Amino acid sequence: MRSLILIILIFIPLRGFAFNYTKDNIHIVSANKDSLIAKKIVTFLKTDIDNFQKKIGSYPDLKTNIYVASNNQDYRNLNKKFSKKIVEFSQAFYSKSNNCIYIHSPKYFKTIKNLRITLLHEYIHSFVNHFWKNAPLWFHEGMAVSFSKNSTGIKEFYLVLSIFNDKKLSLKDMEKSYPKTKTEWIIFYEKAALTIEYLSHHYKHQFNNFIDHAQANGNFYFDFDNAFNLTQKQFENDFHNYLKRFVIGAFFIGISSVLWGIIPLGLLIAWIRKKVINRKIYKNWEAQEFITLEKSDLSEKNTRLE
Repeated sequence: MRSLILIILIFIPLRGFAFNYTKDNIHIVSANKDSLIAKKIVTFLKTDIDNFQKKIGSYPDLKTNIYVASNNQDYRNLNKKFSKKIVEFSQAFYSKSNNCIYIHSPKYFKTIKNLRITLLHEYIHSFVNHFWKNAPLWFHEGMAVSFSKNSTGIKEFYLVLSIFNDKKLSLKDMEKSYPKTKTEWIIFYEKAALTIEYLSHHYKHQFNNFIDHAQANGNFYFDFDNAFNLTQKQFENDFHNYLKRFVIGAFFIGISSVLWGIIPLGLLIAWIRKKVINRKIYKNWEAQEFITLEKSDLSEKNTRLE
């Protein structure tokens, strides 16, 4: 009976869609017109999930449910069922309540690569939720952005902003809710991603143990404290100090890059300036020589007349 209720909860929003397809523990539902791309989604998502699991070193037997919106209106209707405002501006989202990934119609994705990154991002939310139902939002989004390579590509700029917005975007504030503005959303994602990169590189052994010993429906804070031997407050202070060093380093690297870019430009300008000056000097020489010749000719003419 419990299994039947779960199936009903999962597929209530999927009724009216004709195409259903299951392969490799991935179930997808779409309109008939999107059946070909739906099959391709299953194929490349399976590859991306395998690569992610190899990288993270964890292989849970996790069923993935995907709903492909038939059009823009269908996706908007889905958005109305969720309270988080950020969903309205996304191309996909993951619902914990029924373990389902909802994605926009494929035609709204610019490239297949973008679609793949988005789907893997949402799958990682499902992965995290499988192990820790109480995982903080910064960990959810950090894992999803970092391991799906879904960064903006200009994180240094936004992380500089995060230093000045730390009172608004501390890890404590990033536990349960998203910021209110779009600019802060980008800072939120980039800071969350860097948090995971910091954990997985500076605490590599502890991070691997944290993942390796994770059990389904575990307590995130208990597991985190045991693996890293840090309280949340201690880690937040540690990470904030690292973030300051990171931003300062990025700033000086940026200045150096600008200087190395300016030096060749300066040499080019100096070379052009030298050419211009030399040309002026050459013209002055010619003018002086012409004046001298004219004076010489006049002297000769005056001598002849005398």
